[in-house]
Amino acid sequence: MTHSPLRIVVIGSSTAAGTGASPEERAWVNLYHTFLQTLNPASEVINLGMGGQQTFHLLPTEHKPPPERPLPDPERNISRALALHPDAVIVNVPSNDAAARYDAEEQLANFDLILQTALAEGVPAFICTTQPRRFDPDQVRIQTRTKDAVLERYGPLAINLWDDLATGEGFPLENCDSGDGAHLNNLGHERIFQAVQKHDLPSILASAKIQPGFWQKTGEALGLKPEKKPATRRSRIKFKPHVSHQWLALPRLFRLPNLVIVFLSQWLPYWFVLRPALLQAGGMPGLNERTFGLIAAATVLTTLAGYILNDYYDREIDAINRPDRVVVGRHIPSGIVLLIYLGLTVLVHLLALRIFFLMPAPRSVWPLLVFPVVSLFLFLYAWQIKCTPLLGNVLVSLLCGAVPIIPLFPEDRTIWLTSFREPDLIHQATGLVWVYAIFAFATNLLREQVKDLEDFQGDATCGCNTLAVIKGPRVAKIPAGFVGLAVSALIGLLLYFWVENDAPTWQIGAGATLLLLPALIATALTFLATTKRHFTWASHCIKLVMLAGLFLLLSRWPDDPIAALNAIKNQY
Repeated sequence: MTHSPLRIVVIGSSTAAGTGASPEERAWVNLYHTFLQTLNPASEVINLGMGGQQTFHLLPTEHKPPPERPLPDPERNISRALALHPDAVIVNVPSNDAAARYDAEEQLANFDLILQTALAEGVPAFICTTQPRRFDPDQVRIQTRTKDAVLERYGPLAINLWDDLATGEGFPLENCDSGDGAHLNNLGHERIFQAVQKHDLPSILASAKIQPGFWQKTGEALGLKPEKKPATRRSRIKFKPHVSHQWLALPRLFRLPNLVIVFLSQWLPYWFVLRPALLQAGGMPGLNERTFGLIAAATVLTTLAGYILNDYYDREIDAINRPDRVVVGRHIPSGIVLLIYLGLTVLVHLLALRIFFLMPAPRSVWPLLVFPVVSLFLFLYAWQIKCTPLLGNVLVSLLCGAVPIIPLFPEDRTIWLTSFREPDLIHQATGLVWVYAIFAFATNLLREQVKDLEDFQGDATCGCNTLAVIKGPRVAKIPAGFVGLAVSALIGLLLYFWVENDAPTWQIGAGATLLLLPALIATALTFLATTKRHFTWASHCIKLVMLAGLFLLLSRWPDDPIAALNAIKNQY
């Protein structure tokens, strides 16, 4: 039998995207593409699948979801699929809705809307059933109820993937599991391909072509009552990237408030603590305004590059956790984001080389080591380490703690010489710089753990194995809460030190109000949280502690920071 060329568009999540198959030609979508081309070489399968997608991401672009549900993804949803003028759409979202604990009724409502949108354009959408995943019993029940409901409700438009992949408990068959309990190996993809092939889409589509209005009638028979839109398929507005919003999205990509905190955590302890002490002790600082500016620029740009790369790797997770703030892939293409990251990394390395040549003799190679090593660790964090229990939290917190102490490297010789003249003064100054580093490490460690709890839903859906995902939020709240108690205890010791050293009353009051109280509130919220919103409030409290601490820590060293800064500016 001679078949007409077909264009099939696949929308869905990681299974549709081919996760678990190796090489990628063994993914079920690619196997199906090869099969269709044996029937007609002009046939094609366009794959819009991406890991982490839920049914909400696949809804029409104009759809407004309920609160705390993801927005449609205009690059990979049913609207985008129809804009490609397909003969049929295959919808493959196996388990991410159950991972987020959306019940079967909610999933079916989304499938109804997807089908209604497609059938109104005269295009069938074939709904794949759920697939087995190593879930808890409640999630397995959601999966099986959804599977049964899809088969019962959509009849000829439902493709059964469950039966050839599931054990009696609703878990993946061992010989089909890629090893993580969520994704399929080559055999699993082969069985999905066989199920889709068995459904015989080419024959169904060929029969429908000779029956005018066939798909509209099918929709009416299913109770969807699709209404034809005034515009024809060929006159549809084609999908275009949100070019007008790209530049408006840059501040969100750059996280400017966080970069300001990074800059201040390096600028304040150097210019108001370390440098004044060195000058007072008769030393000649190795940094001037120019070289310090280059170091600060390299630090901030390294941090920015890390943020951008993290957003690139987290785009699937962020589409679930904070859909209204997603930039990568929605406002700015992923390829452009990677080019920005590459450009920033090259610029940082050039700055490191420039700093090396500007340093007075004998030159140290620290700039050529520090910035490349930090860039490497940030890459490893975004690529792999972030999705590990605690290790990612500790690594990124150590990098944050390193920011205040970077200026110690170029000043090491001056610190050594002046420590013989004014040992108490120099030890006090360097000690305070290290207090900044410890404060930055501790507060960032707390925030990272709270952030993992806040992002639990997206991390679990996308297989990011943080402690909250592996052990559950109830267990993960315990170490996060103890870190909060440790931070509160450190702040309490700081307040006690101020009281013992006759610090101004305003300083003690500000420390209690802006440091200790928010830290205690964040700790309590972390221990007692029952919703994502509680973790968000805790995160805001921690940010307040981080920002207030930058200024409150230095108020006693030196005694007159404004006069010290003016003196610094008059130095060469």
